[in-house]
Amino acid sequence: MTQADEGAQWDFITLVAWWNLYLLPVLLALVVGALWIHRRLRPASVAGLDAVRTIQRIGLIHLVLGLRALIHLAQELQTLGTMGIFQSNPVSNLITALGVLINPLLGLGLWRLRPRARRWAIVWYVVWSLMAAGVTYWIWRYRAVVDPTDWPDHLIGKALPWFLLLVMLLPQTRRLFSPGLRSVANREPGETPLEEATRPSQRAWPILARVVVVLLIVACSTLVVDAADWIYRMVDEPELGSPGT
Repeated sequence: MTQADEGAQWDFITLVAWWNLYLLPVLLALVVGALWIHRRLRPASVAGLDAVRTIQRIGLIHLVLGLRALIHLAQELQTLGTMGIFQSNPVSNLITALGVLINPLLGLGLWRLRPRARRWAIVWYVVWSLMAAGVTYWIWRYRAVVDPTDWPDHLIGKALPWFLLLVMLLPQTRRLFSPGLRSVANREPGETPLEEATRPSQRAWPILARVVVVLLIVACSTLVVDAADWIYRMVDEPELGSPGT
């Protein structure tokens, strides 16, 4: 690699590091502040929409994760075509392939508030959380070096499944996925079905909504970084795009 190539590589890595360490946290703080102001100014009559929007945003997170998994799988296939071997271990590649299939299905199901999607999401979150716990234990057991600039990847890969599992197990979420929970006679005057389902948890949903928005932004950031890294590698090492060379 020439000195110019090393400088370009250094510039790209530095740009990603600055984004993750400085710019992304500032963006998240601004978004949280804007959500807080919006919450203070928003009429209380639409507060129940926080529940549906939170679940739908979780569905969007799954779509983003599916695209990330697709990029990683494409990189693995390119490495296989160029070098004859996978870059990652077979178990990791299997999980990535499952992510390509599972995440879009869960995303669409959660967006439409399908009860079956919630049940399958819980199963997937349990499996995902156990894998995340295993990786975390391995890092702790062997004292692997953790780069602070990779905090978005660690948040999405290791903390996100536990949070999503908690959200799906909440009674409020189960109530939201259960149409016709209470009869019309039990509603408050002028109360809509959505407000009926979320009335016991109007304080919880705004907090969850803000956390999910933050996680969605972080997930989108990791997707953009992964896509930019893939494009950069394709331009810097064009032979990766030519299997068999």
